[in-house]
Amino acid sequence: IKEAQNSSHIGEDGGTGLNVWDGAQLLLRYIEKVPNIVKNKRVIELGSGCGIVGVAAAICGCKEVIMTDLSYALPLMRENVEINRAAWKDKNVVVSCKECDWFQPPPVDELLGHYDSKADVLLVADCVWLSSLIAPLLRTLKLYTTESTDVFITYQQRGKEAHDLFMEGIH
Repeated sequence: IKEAQNSSHIGEDGGTGLNVWDGAQLLLRYIEKVPNIVKNKRVIELGSGCGIVGVAAAICGCKEVIMTDLSYALPLMRENVEINRAAWKDKNVVVSCKECDWFQPPPVDELLGHYDSKADVLLVADCVWLSSLIAPLLRTLKLYTTESTDVFITYQQRGKEAHDLFMEGIH
C-alpha cells in the first residue's frame, strides 16, 4: 500500500487519509484472522484513506467493497486498488472507490448502485479523532446501517473530547 505525505492545506484533517494509521492495521489484521466477517458480503468502508482495510476485505473474499473518503484521498486509494487487484482477481470481487463526505453523505442506494441496497458490513478504522467529525460520522453510520448490518470500528484514542462524544453517541 502506498502512502503520501500529509499536507496541512488539505481540509480540516490535514490530509490524514493519505496514511495508514494504527486502527486500520488493527482492523485489517482482524479481517485476516476472521475472514468470515466479510466473506461473500457487501461491505462499505467509511474513511478508507489509502485503502488498506478495503483491500484486505477484497483479498479475504467479500462480494463487494465500497471504499469511501473525501475527494482528495480517492486518487491514492484507486492507485492502491489497482496495485493490489491481482490479489483478488480470481475471487470475482467488485471493488469501488467513492466520495463520501459525512456532512453530506450520498444516499445508500446511490453509494451502492442498487435499489435494494443494504450493506452487510460497515467498517470504520481510525476515524474518531476530531470532535467536529463525530456527529457527522454517527449520522452517516445510522444512514448506512440496518439492524442486520455488522459494524466494526477501531481507533486509537487521541483526545478525550472526541472519544467521549463518540462513546456517548454510539450507544
